[in-house]
Amino acid sequence: THLVSMYSVAGVATRAAPAIDAELFRRYISFARRWVFPQIGDAAAEALVKGYTDLRNQGTNRETITATPRVLETLIRISESVAKMELREEVTEADVAEAIRLLKAATYAAAIDPETGLIDMEQLIVGMGHSRRKRAKEIESMLQEILAERLSSGDAFTTIDGVKQVMNERFGERKEQLATDAEFMSALRTCEQQGICRRQGKTIEAR
Repeated sequence: THLVSMYSVAGVATRAAPAIDAELFRRYISFARRWVFPQIGDAAAEALVKGYTDLRNQGTNRETITATPRVLETLIRISESVAKMELREEVTEADVAEAIRLLKAATYAAAIDPETGLIDMEQLIVGMGHSRRKRAKEIESMLQEILAERLSSGDAFTTIDGVKQVMNERFGERKEQLATDAEFMSALRTCEQQGICRRQGKTIEAR
């Protein structure tokens, strides 16, 4: 592999010389850090606003987070860094385009909702996209509804299997996807944390 070849005798012998001397490269970076401070011109500023707006508009609805002000700050810093690498005093539209490309490649690929194919920053932050969050809320609401009915009937105790069966019957009547064991147990844990019910073994007490 490439990593092994870096340390083997044959690999060292055939290693290509760097295009730039290491000492020159260090001096180049030091110079850029000390003396180069690119400014954002009007064209670059417009490109930043447009790029940020385009990212925000890639969600399916208003509840889907696709870009935050921090993302805009990141685009600004990357654009300035791209210009600084070339020792330029002004950030160009091309620098902004490169910043957007790098951001998408490094961050947004992990923020794609696998069910919609669209950007959702919550997918990156909490590991769950908008469609899955909506689905979880639907199951939680259904569970709360069933538990409330049990409580109002005067029989607060029921079984986990019984509640799940009622839930999936209702989802079936609506021609919606049935709740999986994982989805149901996640909703049950949420209801327990909210004090809506208490679980004892395979029994649920509505409260």
